[in-house]
Amino acid sequence: MIFATDLDRTLIYSNRALEEFGAPEKSALLPVEKKDEKWISFMTKASFDLLKEIYNRFLFIPVTTRT
Repeated sequence: MIFATDLDRTLIYSNRALEEFGAPEKSALLPVEKKDEKWISFMTKASFDLLKEIYNRFLFIPVTTRT
């Protein structure tokens, strides 16, 4: 089975998204992407754990327009 999903503002939140919309309600955020020694993307702990489970069971394809 293949699992495909968007990343930005779906599974991963950038600093800009967090500034614009705030952190997802009642969520612990984990840093997941670093650029120039700064954390630039975050995921909720729940999403991170579920994505690990999906990755272990299926072919995971991130679908994004991010550069």
